[in-house]
This record gives sequence, structure tokens and C-alpha cells, in this order.
Amino acid sequence: MFVQTSAADPQAVWQAMPDYARQIVRHQALRVVYLDAARIAAEVSTRHDLQVRMQGIVLLGVFLRSMPGLQQRELGESELFARVESAIRRYFARQGEQVIRDNMTCVRRGFKELRQVPPALIMGEAGREAASGKVESAAVAEQGASKS
Repeated sequence: MFVQTSAADPQAVWQAMPDYARQIVRHQALRVVYLDAARIAAEVSTRHDLQVRMQGIVLLGVFLRSMPGLQQRELGESELFARVESAIRRYFARQGEQVIRDNMTCVRRGFKELRQVPPALIMGEAGREAASGKVESAAVAEQGASKS
């Protein structure tokens, strides 16, 4: 699961997610990755009119970093970016060299700056909730037994 956020701390990212979303993440054992794609696009884009579009290019880097098939294909990072640059050059050739460079910077930064909420943080909270639930259940059972 990808979260667009300006937060840098994984704890803050996790806590900002709604309870129902955290439950889904834990139940389905999802990874939570995050990044501020809007900030990166704003920092990199030399053309204001392309900032929003470049957020999508940052997300291409996120996708490439998260793609499980990358390791299976034994595709190195340099070969990966060479292929991406070839495609970006074909697509943005009419926009000029600076736009091509900006797009490649966005892809690389999305790839390199992507962060993950540690699984221990995600499951640690679930463990605490489960433990507190067991304590509550045990307390309720004791109360019920003492009333009998």
C-alpha cells in the first residue's frame, strides 16, 4: 500500500492512517510504503506546468522499487534506469532535454527515497491490541466466574 505523505517518521505515517485501513493492512499482511511525491516533483520540475504530471513520474520510481519481479529478472539498477530513460526519451523528445532530465530525476528519487513502515511497527501494534484483548477477556471471564 502506498501512502502519499509529507511525514518522514514511519510512526507518524502509521498513526495517521485510519483504524480500518490499519486493520486491513494487518489482516492482509500488506507492506506500507510512503513518500512525498508532490514535494519531489515541486523540487525537481523546472516547469511549473509539469509539477502535477511529474508526481506520476515519481510514482513510476515507487512502482519500480516495489515491483517484486525486478529481483526475479535479475535486472540491475543501471539497466533498469537505462530502459526507463529510453522510454522517457521517446515519450518526451519534443519537450526538450531539460524535461527528460527532470523526469529521470523524478523516477530516480521516487525509487531511492521510498520508505517503508517497518513490519514490526505494524504487527507490534496488533500484538499489543491482541494482548490487551486477552487481558480484557480474562478479566470478564473472572468476573463471570466470581458472580456464579
